[in-house]
Amino acid sequence: MVKPHSKQVNIKQLDPKTYEIAISSKPEKGKANKEIIEELAKFFKIKKSKITILKGHKSRHKIIQIEDF
Repeated sequence: MVKPHSKQVNIKQLDPKTYEIAISSKPEKGKANKEIIEELAKFFKIKKSKITILKGHKSRHKIIQIEDF
């Protein structure tokens, strides 16, 4: 689940495959999705190109694929 326009960026693991991500960007013009990918890449220490949003581009609930993880 994504919490856009948050004061503090934070990633919290809820269970082995579910994370809650708080980001500072507003959900407009793909800015939030871009920040999600950037923050996940930092969190998992992988390249941004390894992360793809499969479903939920305009939703707070997303399905994200991470290659070779």
